[in-house]
Amino acid sequence: MSRMLTFVDSCENERLIGTVENESEAMRCISEFLKERNYKSYYTRKWRSGDHIIYDVGSWSEFFRLYD
Repeated sequence: MSRMLTFVDSCENERLIGTVENESEAMRCISEFLKERNYKSYYTRKWRSGDHIIYDVGSWSEFFRLYD
């Protein structure tokens, strides 16, 4: 079952980053996204909110969401 991975910017605009099969693929996709933008993440926090998981990679106002 494919799951949607999105990026939410500081203005709360949400855009599709990719479709993945599991959390491991989501983490790889997030890492690639950050690497392409030369952003160094020193930690990753995650928590569930309704129908999705939120990933915080150290930005104060930008997040990733993985939908079920």
